[in-house]
Amino acid sequence: MIWGMDRFVAEKQTQELNLPATVEATAAAGGLLAPVFERERPRREVWLWLDSSYRDPLARTLADEIETALTAHGGSVARAKFNAVPDELFDANGVCFRPREIDEHRDRVRVAVLTDGRQMLMEHRNQLMRADVEARLRELSHWPWLAVVDFSAAGGTHRPTELAALLRRFHICTLAPEQLPAFLGGQSQTGRGQRLAAEPSTFRAWRAVCALPPTRVDKPSRWAAWLGLGLGTALWRLPEYEPLSATARISELEWLRSRELADRSGQVTLFQRAVRFWLDRYDRRLENLPDGDTESPGGQRLRAERAWLLLFDDLSAAVDELWRLHASKNLKPWIAGQLKQVNTLDRQGSFLRLSSRWDDLSLVEQQKLAQMGLGGDDYRLSFSTPGRVWLAVALCAGLCFAGWMGWDRDQLVEPSKPVWPELTFPAIAEQREERTASGDYRFEIKVRGTPAVQATVPLDSTVTVDWKLKLLECSDGVTAAACQDPPAGAKCQPQERWDKEAKMMMVKLCGGAFIMGTADEDPGARLADRDEQPAHPATLSPFWIGKYEVRHGRYADPELPGAQPDHVNYWQGEALSGVDAVEFPAVNVSWFEADAFCRSLGEGYRLPTEAEWEYAARAGTRTPWSFGADQRQLVQNACADSLPCPVGSKRANPWGLGDMHGCVWEWVSDWYGAYREEAVTDPTGPDVGRARVVRGGSAWIVSRYEPRDLRSAVRGWNRPGDRREFRGFRCARGARRLP
Repeated sequence: MIWGMDRFVAEKQTQELNLPATVEATAAAGGLLAPVFERERPRREVWLWLDSSYRDPLARTLADEIETALTAHGGSVARAKFNAVPDELFDANGVCFRPREIDEHRDRVRVAVLTDGRQMLMEHRNQLMRADVEARLRELSHWPWLAVVDFSAAGGTHRPTELAALLRRFHICTLAPEQLPAFLGGQSQTGRGQRLAAEPSTFRAWRAVCALPPTRVDKPSRWAAWLGLGLGTALWRLPEYEPLSATARISELEWLRSRELADRSGQVTLFQRAVRFWLDRYDRRLENLPDGDTESPGGQRLRAERAWLLLFDDLSAAVDELWRLHASKNLKPWIAGQLKQVNTLDRQGSFLRLSSRWDDLSLVEQQKLAQMGLGGDDYRLSFSTPGRVWLAVALCAGLCFAGWMGWDRDQLVEPSKPVWPELTFPAIAEQREERTASGDYRFEIKVRGTPAVQATVPLDSTVTVDWKLKLLECSDGVTAAACQDPPAGAKCQPQERWDKEAKMMMVKLCGGAFIMGTADEDPGARLADRDEQPAHPATLSPFWIGKYEVRHGRYADPELPGAQPDHVNYWQGEALSGVDAVEFPAVNVSWFEADAFCRSLGEGYRLPTEAEWEYAARAGTRTPWSFGADQRQLVQNACADSLPCPVGSKRANPWGLGDMHGCVWEWVSDWYGAYREEAVTDPTGPDVGRARVVRGGSAWIVSRYEPRDLRSAVRGWNRPGDRREFRGFRCARGARRLP
């Protein structure tokens, strides 16, 4: 690739005469002078345009590697982002430009467009957007050294040939990721080609490293192992990873292990580095558990998997951890199943061998490993308990029996306190518990504006709360207290209020300061995109924000203010009907239309600023999602299953706001631009721009890409005049009392 870049010859001629070529051309012309001039030989530039709607880390990783390789040799690389079709692009500083504005550079740059084409094809299938997509592709067809790198084969939902067929109509070259270096180096770029060759032993070592954890690892972890362990630097060289059977897994691991046992150099071997690599990744996963709960079923399973790896790094610590977890009836069969594949160094057979012999283990370690099933039934059946162990057991049994006889058996088991639910509903003003004279417990909940609710429960019981919500106007006497602002000095809490004029449920959020963006020390900071940084302090005044995204039923209702009765909701090119048409968020709405609708609701109504939106989405948290760092909870907390969801069908965040993660992207008022480090107060974004920010992710992202794209800090953008089937909005307003 570097060789090809250094020898790029431009089409532009210089004034220097090429004598050998001139002589040859003159002779061929029958003696008539035919001068041939040297061509300009500038160093070619490379432009990498990344599709922001394609969130798979492979594209970013490939771009990083290309940029690192070229800049290390003095090459020039520029990166930009676009959405769906590269018509409007944004550089690292958030400056927007169009390909037609830089048309004079097209003959001296090689442009690689990195995308999976999913969103481009979706827009092309939409009758309302097809002409616009084709017009933009027609403009790109005039760039002679532009190619689209098609990542759809890496887990795409459409056939790789589908994108190629569309681009072929406009004479745009399509490449597989592994062909990009050859294209940038000036070599052939036609066809999809075969993956480059590498040493078989290196690939076998990589497969063995990926088989080391006791559960199957995902694609990003396999890539991280390839790069982190120094097996290679080019991800496109990797073959497809095929899961191994149990027998093949042990065979590959024993092959990798045998290389360590045969190594007498004293250096850290690949097997040892691989064990520590996976231990480090498990440590990070345990740290990111919600509230650090390692005693939950999921936390215990992660600890068990880590302890299995620890057998090959710190045997004593691993045995102790596995023994503690072995007491769990859920983990006992799993631990036995994993240990039956492992044996000590002095045993023969199809096992993964430890670095110790059986006789090198302590008596306690032998007993524990035998009971947990090391080597299957090999040790459990042959393990002979020494007489001194039986003597100790008999002594302990005698002491226990003596203690039993002298114990008041009625006091043997202490009754436990009742288990109370964790209530986070914003309307709860107070909850408390106290023990009564009879020994029972009294549990009390007080909701603002209503009498307290009490329940007396016995010991050893579990309390459940059944909520029945009813929407009451502020004029009702029973809720008069709830409609008043909190007294001065009282702790401010989010307040829900029904706006009778706008016909919309609003939530009042207290003003305050927070860190906008993703800081390096935040949980899950490794998931951050570049435009989420630098993280910076932001201070906001109190404001109201819609509890939910604006429903299509509200947006199109002709009886209500601001309505657009002719609006039709589209999803994947088809009009929605029935409950989807009414309860689904209003989509296919441009920024101009969303802004006009909010302003039509009354004085002070508008779209939320980007800072207000993130403040509301985070709800006082720093975790990737408002509910924590466990992406498995997305099922309950986000509409993210690739299908439309009625608004409010998922669990609200801690401040009572629904659909802040997933469902549809939401317009905010700000122009898109780069963050700055300095602290800001009530920021409104750049003064000018070409794209408006969208926030929150959409329903189809997780099914195609990653849960990371539904995080509170993720930023997107779109042209303000565009209508997309996964773009919606919610309204906000200043802190003045609602009517």
